Amino acid sequence: MKVISGMKSYFKQFIPSTTSSFFIYFLSAILNLLVSYGLLVLLLRALPKAQYGQYGLYISVFSMLLILFNFGHKEVIFKFSSQFNVEDDSSKLLNTFRSFSLWNLVIFIAIQGLLLIDITWYIVAMAFLLNSWLITGVAYHRGQADYRLDAFALPMQRSFWLIGCIAIYFILDEISLNQVFFAAVVATIMCLLYIVLPIFNQFKLVVFNHKYDSTQVKLLFNFFIIEIASVFYLKSDILLLRLFDLDLAIIADYFFAIQLFEIIALIIMPIGYFYFNALSKKNNGIEGLNLKKYLFPMLGIVVCAHLGVLLLAPIIFPVVIPNYSSSINTVLLIIFSLYPVAINILLSSQLIFENKEVLYAKVCFTALVFNLILNALLIPNFEIQGVLLTKFLTECFITLLLLKILHKKT
Repeated sequence: MKVISGMKSYFKQFIPSTTSSFFIYFLSAILNLLVSYGLLVLLLRALPKAQYGQYGLYISVFSMLLILFNFGHKEVIFKFSSQFNVEDDSSKLLNTFRSFSLWNLVIFIAIQGLLLIDITWYIVAMAFLLNSWLITGVAYHRGQADYRLDAFALPMQRSFWLIGCIAIYFILDEISLNQVFFAAVVATIMCLLYIVLPIFNQFKLVVFNHKYDSTQVKLLFNFFIIEIASVFYLKSDILLLRLFDLDLAIIADYFFAIQLFEIIALIIMPIGYFYFNALSKKNNGIEGLNLKKYLFPMLGIVVCAHLGVLLLAPIIFPVVIPNYSSSINTVLLIIFSLYPVAINILLSSQLIFENKEVLYAKVCFTALVFNLILNALLIPNFEIQGVLLTKFLTECFITLLLLKILHKKT
């Protein structure tokens, strides 16, 4: 209790207005960490290493397709929801929800064709399409500062997913990739009924009476490009490793490190939400907020995570997941990329707040090209180490571009 009290005091001096909200995210992140780790251990033990590498490939491919499924709607809904209150005209927010519904109806129909090709690809596609619906609904709650629903959506989904996988494994004494992703489908549907369905009822969304206007299409396209550029390189690493004919067992080690990297990123990301919402709600502009008050806690969390892995991984990994003890160094190295990531989250929020999405899209696309070229040069000679170095240098490159843009403005 003293540790928690001390942490509250520490964060309160930086972000007093959002301390309680941050600890909602912090507790949900701990829950998400435990559940994700439980799912990870189950899959690592139940699946052969090569099959776990195949699981990583499915995740990587459809994580990129998730960008297409969403097509910028998640970010636009977060932005409009953050600026919206009940007294305002909700047409922008309503139209975005309707366009998302129509777009996903088209995607849903297209996915049904996979039934004729491969059942595994079909189940994975449905799992990620449903996940697109969930994260879009969660973005609305985040913009409305309903941080509790936002924070616990992912842990809730992961918990249902883990329970489903455990039940299958307990009953059958084995589990296949099809069954793993089918459990994900059921888990996501359960969360959708609680988190997203009430939003559709509130706005009385009808998908067939929507008309796109040029402004809306442009905004959605800008965020779509941003997400392609900013997410694609994060998810393309495994595909590039496979393209250069690295063994699936080696890819499994790297994918495991990526999983831990993303869990830590989920812990620091909410502070970026608070920063953007503070800009939008208070309307006090960038000059009215001290960026350091948001940056220091983010960097503090990354440092704690780094030290935690350094001290605890050599003790825990050999006992719980002995096949992945060799990945400790990979995990330690990949965490270095989170330091510039923390800076980039806040700097990019400033550009989006000022409606500079096109400028940010250019930054992201430039960084994507930089990342792909560097990976192509380094992977053949350095394999995993080349990917890790490229990831870190790409994030630093983004930081430099954002700082240059913001310096010009001032």
